[in-house]
Amino acid sequence: MQDEGRSRPRTATSAGPRRVRWTTLLIALLAACSGGGSAPPPEEDDDGIRFDEATGYWFGTNDWVEYRPGTLPVILSAPHGGGVEPPSIPDRSGVGIVTVRDSRTIETTIAASDAVLARTGERPHVIILHLRRTKLDANRDIGEAALGNDEAENAWREYHGFIDMAKQTVTTDHGSGLYLDMHGHGHAVQRLELGYLLTGSQLDNIDAAGLDNLDGQNTSLAGLAARTEAPFSGILRGPDSFGGLLEAAGVPSVPSPRWPGPAIDSIPGDEPYFSGGYSTRRHGSVAGGVIDGIQIEHNFTGIRGTAADREAYAVVLADVIATWLDRWY
Repeated sequence: MQDEGRSRPRTATSAGPRRVRWTTLLIALLAACSGGGSAPPPEEDDDGIRFDEATGYWFGTNDWVEYRPGTLPVILSAPHGGGVEPPSIPDRSGVGIVTVRDSRTIETTIAASDAVLARTGERPHVIILHLRRTKLDANRDIGEAALGNDEAENAWREYHGFIDMAKQTVTTDHGSGLYLDMHGHGHAVQRLELGYLLTGSQLDNIDAAGLDNLDGQNTSLAGLAARTEAPFSGILRGPDSFGGLLEAAGVPSVPSPRWPGPAIDSIPGDEPYFSGGYSTRRHGSVAGGVIDGIQIEHNFTGIRGTAADREAYAVVLADVIATWLDRWY
């Protein structure tokens, strides 16, 4: 039976999978990429990267990382849904080390890609990490992500290298684009949490004028804010914002017109909220560049819990992505 969160590549053609050297494939791309710096290629020549002729997908060493190239200016990544646990990589442990799996996020990401294809006739770029989070957390700096293990570090470089490849393709083909980092949360309030690198406290305490004055600075939408005259308050949580479009389609989201910040009047104290992590900061436009980023934290009930939930949500997300592209890109 297929492991949860593990998509298996189809058998390659009779010519066999085409293997390439990682440094040859990426060194030029990595040097040109923006968004918080590029992942350095392995120091030694590495024949672990392969292209599968039958699927058109790239795979990293041991197939632990998968890249499904697309044609739209949209990149989806799924770092925390994998289930592969190679014994050669020790389990991550220590103070502050998080190993909880974002269950069904790979399936949710693939459902979203399929729905975007059905909606637009084109696919987004998709990058998937199949290693379990106990072995590698790709949404962290390499030190905390891999804890010094060589195999885990190599997978980290391949994962972010594939995202860099997708970013370079989007930049060359479209001039700008959107990066969505797909996660899952276990908070009590069943809504999507959209992370733009602003904390929950910042969102709760800043008004529209404050957001307009901020104009995207220190957020993962800084590039978009610089390219448009639209007020940043509208981009972040107005009717045409990502959260606003999701809310209008029946998917509760924060920030949005309904929930400008994570606080809920009927619940005292600070409401938990994920503001965006390493990948959103690295691959979004906070430090410059033309690829904007959003970390999407998906609630479980009604979104990723069942296949029917995922398919219904994916249709909504595909419509929102298409509308967002038409509006801002």
